[in-house]
Amino acid sequence: MLIEHRGARPTVDESAYVSPAAVIGAEVRIHGVVQVNTRVSAGTVVPIRWVAVGDPAQLFSVIDG
Repeated sequence: MLIEHRGARPTVDESAYVSPAAVIGAEVRIHGVVQVNTRVSAGTVVPIRWVAVGDPAQLFSVIDG
């Protein structure tokens, strides 16, 4: 269930998986990835093409080889 907040309704791509127990208070930008079992603090931004991993999350830049 997606809940409207401050007049905006979130969108999640059909190919994305979000756990039914997830509570999202962070921003994951285009091609940002949050690894399974990762805890991202509220207010965190996962930048474009970065990966969040761990509990608490650490952010890593993805470098094209």
